[in-house]
Amino acid sequence: MRATAWLSAMLVALAGVGCDASDALSGPPLFAAFKTLCIDTGAAPDAADEALRKAGATLKVNASDDTLRPDVVKMNIWNARFVGHDMMIATGREDHRAIGKSPPVHIESCSITSYANEDAGVGEIRKWVGIEPDVYSQLDGATYTYEMVDGQKHRLPDGDWGLKAQASGRLWTLTLHRFPDGAMVSLARHQTTNFTGRN
Repeated sequence: MRATAWLSAMLVALAGVGCDASDALSGPPLFAAFKTLCIDTGAAPDAADEALRKAGATLKVNASDDTLRPDVVKMNIWNARFVGHDMMIATGREDHRAIGKSPPVHIESCSITSYANEDAGVGEIRKWVGIEPDVYSQLDGATYTYEMVDGQKHRLPDGDWGLKAQASGRLWTLTLHRFPDGAMVSLARHQTTNFTGRN
């Protein structure tokens, strides 16, 4: 399992960009956006991008990171407003070569950063994931790693790197951070592939 570090770095770098989209949803803003863009789409970038277009979001960045060659990282960054809160959304896909005993992996992810208090939305996301986190940080955040089996989330046992779940496309990670004036949530699906790198 590998973190989507480049996506997170791009989100931080573009923080503060203005937003312009519709207010079509109700409920805690962060959870409303997360459900529409990440849960309902299965974090698939093409589906999330289509949902963003329907919501009137503005595409700000369409990019690939060539510094990671021969690995592949592609992403779109959007600005949108959900239930009155300005947000930045990153949809992306990554293909990484095998490293050591870790097999090559394809990752699809959906990340949302909000610039307003999202305590209610963070609470709803924690209810949705419904399992104990595996990592805490000093930024009031957590990572949840789980396997989806028959629509149910199962926390990985301690010491399980999730390679079996990844091989069957059932490995997921949820990352959740709360800040004084905002929050970030990211949902990613991990799938073992035969990727050997690009030229």
